[in-house]
Amino acid sequence: MSKRKPSGFWNKENCLEAALKCKTRTEFRTLYSRAWSVSKKNGWLEDFYAHMESKTAVRGYWQDYDRCYNAAKQCVTASEFGKRFNQAYRVSLRENWRKDYTWFVSGFDLAIQKNAKWTYETCAEESKKYQTRSEFQKNSVGAYQKALKRGWIDDYVWLNRGLEIFGTPDCVYKYEFKEYNAVYIGRTINRGDRHWAHIFGIDKDAVARFAYKHNIPVPEMEILAENITLEEGQHLEDEWVKFYKAQGFKVLNKAKTGKNKGSLGAIGWGKWTYETCYQEAQKYKTRKEFQRENVGAYTRALQYKWLDDYTWFKPAKTGQTRWTKQRCYDEAKKYLYIEDFRKLSNFAYEKSKKNGWLRDYEWLSSKKFPSHSQMIYNDRCLLWTEEKCYEEAQKYVYIEDFRRFSYGAYKKSRKRCWLENYNWLLNKPKQSKTAQKQTLAKSSIPSTIVSLWTKEKCYKEAQKYVYIEDFRRFSQGAYKEAIKSGWLETYDWLSNKPKQSKTPNSVLFWTKERCYEEAKKYKTRTEFQYAKGASTAYRISVKNGWIEEYEWMQPKAKPNGYWDNYERCFEEAKKYKTRTEFQYAKGASRAYKYSVKNGWIDDFTWMQPKRKKHGYWTKERCFLEYKKYLNRDFGRKSPSAYAISQRNGWLKEFREENGK
Repeated sequence: MSKRKPSGFWNKENCLEAALKCKTRTEFRTLYSRAWSVSKKNGWLEDFYAHMESKTAVRGYWQDYDRCYNAAKQCVTASEFGKRFNQAYRVSLRENWRKDYTWFVSGFDLAIQKNAKWTYETCAEESKKYQTRSEFQKNSVGAYQKALKRGWIDDYVWLNRGLEIFGTPDCVYKYEFKEYNAVYIGRTINRGDRHWAHIFGIDKDAVARFAYKHNIPVPEMEILAENITLEEGQHLEDEWVKFYKAQGFKVLNKAKTGKNKGSLGAIGWGKWTYETCYQEAQKYKTRKEFQRENVGAYTRALQYKWLDDYTWFKPAKTGQTRWTKQRCYDEAKKYLYIEDFRKLSNFAYEKSKKNGWLRDYEWLSSKKFPSHSQMIYNDRCLLWTEEKCYEEAQKYVYIEDFRRFSYGAYKKSRKRCWLENYNWLLNKPKQSKTAQKQTLAKSSIPSTIVSLWTKEKCYKEAQKYVYIEDFRRFSQGAYKEAIKSGWLETYDWLSNKPKQSKTPNSVLFWTKERCYEEAKKYKTRTEFQYAKGASTAYRISVKNGWIEEYEWMQPKAKPNGYWDNYERCFEEAKKYKTRTEFQYAKGASRAYKYSVKNGWIDDFTWMQPKRKKHGYWTKERCFLEYKKYLNRDFGRKSPSAYAISQRNGWLKEFREENGK
């Protein structure tokens, strides 16, 4: 049976009796909801709230200096003060009381104080609470990081980090390419994953790359030894590598083999501490030499950012290279196609082109026109001097024919302003569309050119080419005349050009040096990523971590927590007049986000919304506002005046007055 009170039970005396049993307003409303509703309806709540505690400060409570001071005394940092007593914090800033809270410690100093407690002894005591390094790292990050950086972690022998791996049986295997007399020797504790990596890891794996290069399948994995320890696996791997080298095989292994080398590295996880890496790095002059000679130490130093402490390393060479004739010649030797030379080493190409050295690079050919392309390139592109352009222009009557049938000479003449000297060139007279079609049907070349191409000249011109496509493209006049007179059938050395694959081997092509040269052309990572022909270079640079070395295109983003600061957000907000402008301004979205999150947005009084003061909408003003709109528009375009008019019952009077 429900214990519901009878109708009329909650009079003022019973409501007061219920309210006296509660300590807070929330408790009264929760436990006696019906009594609270009746009290609110009859206006008794203010009388009942006299003895109750309120968790919300009344308006003007924090305007008192002593209250703000006492609240600040309970906090260690200004950030903590802002979070626990936000209203007091904002009032303190506005009234300039913040300078009196001299005991506040900055977040950076607080972190130093916390970190200072982790000495060798305290870290050792903390680590004894755990059984493994992973557990130590998870539950006591500060002590773990301090012990790891100082190298104390290796003294905590009771932490069995990863020792279970030494109980896993190891095996030594090989991949032999008999046709190419090549072999790869490896060792692993997981055969399935390792075999998969050798098949599909074309970017990094030596076996997959060798098979891809020679267009052959990866052979089956052959086991040389199994069920052995890790130490024995390292020893046997090195013995098999030496054996196949003695037999004259090409060994595909890149990493060094032997004890404390290879993929396992030194057995003993704590070998490369800060001190041992520092001592090892002193043997080398540059980072690249350090990386090449000792991958394990370099990787550990790179992982924990110790490389910046090795100040004796020589910085990478920067600055422009002086492209002399010999340097341009050596650079051109790296390429087979002139398009690659122009794209991948543009400075050397431009220097060679300017000084006429390109004709000396006889090995360079064109991807589009490989047949005799060097001769074509020199004759058609490089050697259009003023005299040759003048002679070429004399073959034509109309400037349109000069542009159409000798575009190289026309382009050079136009660029050098030589066209003004060709006074005999005329504009073609305008023809009707029917006449133009009849002219094109008869011949696509002017009669002045046809008369120059005799049988002997066409024959000599055709001998310059191997493919008929090149003959048609670079000597249209001779080609048209040969077709018209039936001589083309006698040029039996001309053949159709074979189709070439349009898919270059981009993965192998983009080496670290080529990616670096390509990246120099762009100012930002976004420009590099979406540039035409550079997307593969960008992807490989990101995958291999080379993108971090391109210092000129590093992102200029603010660090995490930069905008979690009142003064910075305050200075940024001064640049804008409204909240909307502040929210959507470029580079200010995170400042706006933190200002709203921390409640600072209300302090930026110059961008407060323009609201009407309390009591502004009187009956007369509401009526004047009502007269501006139709009935429906009044509620939509002036919601405040409409709401007050409806609440006070003025709308009916406004309609009657307006109807008169």
